Amino acid sequence: MSDQPPRCADCGRPLEVHQGPGRRKLYCSATCRSRARRKRDRATVLAHGLPPFAKLLADGVRAAGGPLQRLAEQLRAAGFEITTATLSNWQTGRHLPRNTPRDRLLVLTMERALDLAPGELLMALAQTREQAFEADTARRFPAVPAGKHSHLLPARKARLERRIFHRRGGATSRQGLLLVRNRERYVLGADGRPAHSRISMQFRALESGVDSYWYVRSVARGAGVEVRGELGCHAGSTLDDRRQYPREREYLVATELLFDEPLQRGEVCRIAYTVQHTYRDPRRPGPETEFGWLVPSPATREVELLIEFHPDALPWRLNRCTWDLTEDGYAATLDGPLRPRRTDRVRLADPARAGYGWVWEWPEAGPGAAAGWSL
Repeated sequence: MSDQPPRCADCGRPLEVHQGPGRRKLYCSATCRSRARRKRDRATVLAHGLPPFAKLLADGVRAAGGPLQRLAEQLRAAGFEITTATLSNWQTGRHLPRNTPRDRLLVLTMERALDLAPGELLMALAQTREQAFEADTARRFPAVPAGKHSHLLPARKARLERRIFHRRGGATSRQGLLLVRNRERYVLGADGRPAHSRISMQFRALESGVDSYWYVRSVARGAGVEVRGELGCHAGSTLDDRRQYPREREYLVATELLFDEPLQRGEVCRIAYTVQHTYRDPRRPGPETEFGWLVPSPATREVELLIEFHPDALPWRLNRCTWDLTEDGYAATLDGPLRPRRTDRVRLADPARAGYGWVWEWPEAGPGAAAGWSL
């Protein structure tokens, strides 16, 4: 046995002779341990290159021309508490974002902040996990609010989403598909009730084999909707929650839209479909008084909404409106009154996650007006 004392594996300084149980020391200080780890990381990068996610993130930060501190501030402004140390670990490939809905939204927000195409970082993240033999197969079921909020529309929508996830291809359609652009033309009839909508959407597939999209909408009690595919899709099965909530003034209905061809990873597709409103009772429900569309994620880069009133049924007062999600449901913010007219259009680039649309009043409007939401 050598009489030479052990030395630090980084700086070579003598170490205290190890006594007792446990592992013997390899480094004389935390500084030497960190420096040795950085050397190993650099050696790994030189030998194999950065993982796809780390490389794309580093290239995006470099192209943006700003330090990580600026990116961290942008993410904090969007509601994500994150440190530059975490971003640095992601950029060097030392760690990865977790497989949670929160981190998924965080990655989508980073894509927008770095001016990357929707889904680029998410696909690179999936590729990195595949290379590390970390299969990303866990289903991220929507969390359902409990207690006094369990009957509100967000909680009911989460329950319906969980039913969609259990359908064949349902989880893939919700997790493997990003909505990039949305356009909707919403038309009301002479009775002030919804007549029909024409919706055009552009998606990007995060994985191969995605072949459907579920369209969810709230519908007033006593009314119904019929969905017909026009471009790149056709209607499939339908789900609703009428039996679960028989006393609510509205129910949720989900219609499966089947694509003409399954998508490949990274492929962009466009579909268009028509939603026709029908009514069993000519006296109910009452005239509509609001319409809104909820931006699902930071991947949605363009939104265009058009509302059209019948020439014989113009509103007395019309307001553009923004809805923000709160613990008690959706809180509305009026953007100011508009001169009543037959049509109005809202165009948004890089919209925040919120609801956008209109609220209005009818001349001598009666009680019991219903709300129409495209979710």
